[in-house]
Amino acid sequence: MKYIPVCLLSHMMMSLVVNGQWTDLVSSQEYATAMLLNPASTGDVVSGGYRAGVSYNSIKVGNVETAKMLAGYWEGSVSGRLGIGFAFSHNMGNNNFVKNTQFLASVSYNVPLDAAQSWFLRFGMQGGMLSRAFDTGGLVFEDQIDVRTVRPSGERFGNSAAFSPNINAGLMLLMNDVGQSIRPFIGYSLSNLIRPVFQLSELTYTLPLKQVFQGGVNIATPSFYTLVPHVIIKRDPTQTQTSIYLNALVHTRVDQPSMVVGLGVRNQSYAASSRSIRTLLPMLGFYFDRYFVGTSYDIGMNRFGGLNQSSWQISLTFQPMESRSSTPLPQF
Repeated sequence: MKYIPVCLLSHMMMSLVVNGQWTDLVSSQEYATAMLLNPASTGDVVSGGYRAGVSYNSIKVGNVETAKMLAGYWEGSVSGRLGIGFAFSHNMGNNNFVKNTQFLASVSYNVPLDAAQSWFLRFGMQGGMLSRAFDTGGLVFEDQIDVRTVRPSGERFGNSAAFSPNINAGLMLLMNDVGQSIRPFIGYSLSNLIRPVFQLSELTYTLPLKQVFQGGVNIATPSFYTLVPHVIIKRDPTQTQTSIYLNALVHTRVDQPSMVVGLGVRNQSYAASSRSIRTLLPMLGFYFDRYFVGTSYDIGMNRFGGLNQSSWQISLTFQPMESRSSTPLPQF
């Protein structure tokens, strides 16, 4: 049996809830689970096609794993206009003390903006349930707590898990004409629209409204490769993440990429601190007949307390060749 004073537990829980963004862990392969980035990305396959994928992310400070995330999805296109999908993510931090899980259903709708259907405006909505939990591991109140407190000795901590519905929304503007050598895309999404509220023990926490700006351009070159420079900006009242990427798709044939090489830089700044975290993001992925495998290793560029933060991520996408989308969005 483990014991801990109430004031220490409350301070630790509040610190983890307010400062730990466990529902949105840092990820370098944002498009490996694109519908978690923007609901308007749902169903980004050809009409009648589908794809599914999983992604695993491990975050370390020094040699100690401080957080990890497992995410997965399935999406399909009912018609050329309507896309549907389902996604989940499960995040764990601080030696599994903090656990967050979400299950989401998404729908998107494409609206052509010209007669040639080269430009599309895509709307997306997403709804589901969030779970936030503290694994107290049998922690109880001990005799060292003053007898005048409202918690008698030996009582277990209550309300270690909480649930809340959630709604997200987004839109994207993109060019889908494969005959064009330059195809831009831009998107905007809002998460936590209904401001989910969690009650854990004596703590009440409301998830902040989060904004995501994304944009880039798909550039087909005369050689057998395609360049996709793009940017992702995430903002909420506590922090801002800005990520800039350059992906290069290497083709064995004009219509069949075989490998993706990427490099990015991310900067995280916090409202409560003047310090920021800068990270280098090398990425590598390989296409197979029905699969795409992506790997990345985030390298911290500044040290805190003599330690670097790093992250390793791997993703696996299953997608039949005939379902591959022609949209300009990155693969991962």
